Amino acid sequence: MSSLLQSKMGSGMSIDLIHPFRDGNGRLARVLSSLMALQAGLPLLDFSLMAGTGKTAYIAAIQAGLDKHYAPMESLLGEIIEQSCPSS
Repeated sequence: MSSLLQSKMGSGMSIDLIHPFRDGNGRLARVLSSLMALQAGLPLLDFSLMAGTGKTAYIAAIQAGLDKHYAPMESLLGEIIEQSCPSS
């Protein structure tokens, strides 16, 4: 697992837990993820996989991560990163 994914999983789970507002956790987590990706030399992340039915998978991945089962979030973030990188 890349260090970006490891960092995102740890910080993303924490943000979802400590963010003091009822609404906006997802937006804050996406901003943090994008910043971390840019710092790692990746392009701006495309989170369209999380729209519609993808939101259910994202919420399930967060819930799994709270139990320290990171595979669902690792998979989802891997797909988002892959989708965001231009084809060579």
